[in-house]
Amino acid sequence: MKVKVSYAVDLSEIPEIIRQLINKNNETLSEMAELSNALTVGDYGVASHRKLELLVEKSTTLTESYTDCVSILSGFLQTMVPAISPEEVAELQEKVGKLKQVSRENEVNVEN
Repeated sequence: MKVKVSYAVDLSEIPEIIRQLINKNNETLSEMAELSNALTVGDYGVASHRKLELLVEKSTTLTESYTDCVSILSGFLQTMVPAISPEEVAELQEKVGKLKQVSRENEVNVEN
């Protein structure tokens, strides 16, 4: 079961927090590339099935993490650049909503 954890950080730390999340995502992407490469050889038995399940889980984790990054950056930009138009805010919020929906759909797919 996954839960959301929130905590307060200084506004100036936000870019570094996003950078750390993206670096963690890069590690996950590397792991996914290794799993994917391993699936190009060998039989397609139980081990391959488990690797595919891991790929799905990791892709869901990536989607959630990138969605968090978008949300964090959106809030940061709204705070730091108050000149952002209401239309741009609505567009960002719509994109975050779509990413959250994709994340929920991926979670359902993983569970099935």
